[in-house]
Amino acid sequence: MAPIIQACAHYEPNGWSRTGYFYSHARRRVVGYTIGFPSGCRHQRHLPLVIFLHGYGGSHRTTFGGFSMQAAASYRPPNEPYVPAAWVAVDGGNGYWHAHPGDNPAWMLVHELIPLCRRLGLGVGHKRIAVAGNSMGGYGALLLAEHHPRLIAGVALLSPAVWPTYQAALRATQTAWTSQPDFTKNDVIAHAFRLKDIPIILASGTGDPFHVYIQGWLAPKLPAGTVMDLNSPGGHDGTYFAEKAPVQVAFLQHVFALG
Repeated sequence: MAPIIQACAHYEPNGWSRTGYFYSHARRRVVGYTIGFPSGCRHQRHLPLVIFLHGYGGSHRTTFGGFSMQAAASYRPPNEPYVPAAWVAVDGGNGYWHAHPGDNPAWMLVHELIPLCRRLGLGVGHKRIAVAGNSMGGYGALLLAEHHPRLIAGVALLSPAVWPTYQAALRATQTAWTSQPDFTKNDVIAHAFRLKDIPIILASGTGDPFHVYIQGWLAPKLPAGTVMDLNSPGGHDGTYFAEKAPVQVAFLQHVFALG
């Protein structure tokens, strides 16, 4: 159990948020988290939950395509039914959301963050938790869903940072994986078959440096029925993320509406 060190609420017109800190035994440090609640929702219990995984260099204060957690929770898609859900972000470090010596953000998500949220009445029940992420967080969202397919109701991916081989990954980052076996164990492209029963939305701009891997390697491995936007211009940046995030938020609301 992750004991809460402190927590406070912050109210805005587009929703309200609860920010706090707890000691993570999995990460061996104090981590911050922010939970966003929909506008007009003073009763926080019994809401489905979206876990947002930040990108490299991010934190629990990072936004999803410009959406704060409370703004994502309060977003009402045009001409679509609105399904309220809470959104949570947590400090995951820069290790691509999997275990490293002395730091295991993947274990933290499942065994510390989710129980913390469920004690608040969030994400309780079968398939009441979804996951979203951009860049490194998109990789982490795939990893979480692949390792826990019975837990995750839906996945929203914005420009996920993926590589088809360990050698390709090493040319970009020296610290994401400790070895070839570590990469193989956490290869989200090779293990995408585990996502066969999970609704997924994927967007990547044609100018994104990861686009060749997303389009050529990841997309063909994802389940039939995956919603894909792979032909729009855009790079690996906040402008593109902000353009595509509303559709991703609406998609996860739709997933929860289907039950």
